[in-house]
Amino acid sequence: MVNHQMYAILDGVNKYVCQVCGKCFSRRSNLEIHGVVHSGPRPFECSECGKAFKTKSYFNQHRVLHMGEVHECLVCSRTFKHKYDLARHFKLHEGSGHKCSSCEKQFCTSQQLQEHMRTHTGEKPYQCVECKRSYKQRAHLARHVRLHTGERPHECSICQKTFVSKHDLTVHERVHTGEKPYRCDECQLSFKDNRTLKRHSFVHSGIKCHICSVCKKAFSRRADLHNHTRTHTGEKPYVCSVCNRAFTVKGQLLKHTRRIHNRLAKL
Repeated sequence: MVNHQMYAILDGVNKYVCQVCGKCFSRRSNLEIHGVVHSGPRPFECSECGKAFKTKSYFNQHRVLHMGEVHECLVCSRTFKHKYDLARHFKLHEGSGHKCSSCEKQFCTSQQLQEHMRTHTGEKPYQCVECKRSYKQRAHLARHVRLHTGERPHECSICQKTFVSKHDLTVHERVHTGEKPYRCDECQLSFKDNRTLKRHSFVHSGIKCHICSVCKKAFSRRADLHNHTRTHTGEKPYVCSVCNRAFTVKGQLLKHTRRIHNRLAKL
């Protein structure tokens, strides 16, 4: 049986956190009972994808994904997998959602609003007892805890590479599918994840706050400054595994491999 126990300090109080889903409990016994959700028998197996569930109700909810049934908002056309999610979302259009007093943004639940408020207050109530690092959301703490436990429960079905979070797996899978759903409005370049898109957007912002200490040249991104610095140091850390030629940046190595070695392999 998997050990789901992990301590955390929330608001100065020791609590027990499930390292799988991040749910907190005031007592160890309650956490152990909850652990069965993740490690107990799962008799209801989906014939479409092989995923198994503990209860028939969870299984029936999952089946909807394969049946293609969706619930559409008549106001904004946004679709939801479950009817209760649509009902909760519709409150935003009715003006009865949970509104942030700082930025007027609305949320479907009070918990979502509470988590959002921490972006204004800077509060990070979820603290790792191993390294004392703090997080705004419980789920982020649960994902971080896996760095200490070594747990990587999310596995790629194509290459079997494992990941700490479902998000990391989803981004990785796009390496196999070629999907790049995040597109820059300025230049139409596409990216695998939103983080890379945001990093790229600095190129168009005109803001150059990363300055070379040698020649004072400024750059929009820190990574560009690091690459530039190598023109002063002469460092070439990217080495071709075929001919041992070295390059300053990874992009040069990839271009070299495509133009020289991949072309020769086709001859």
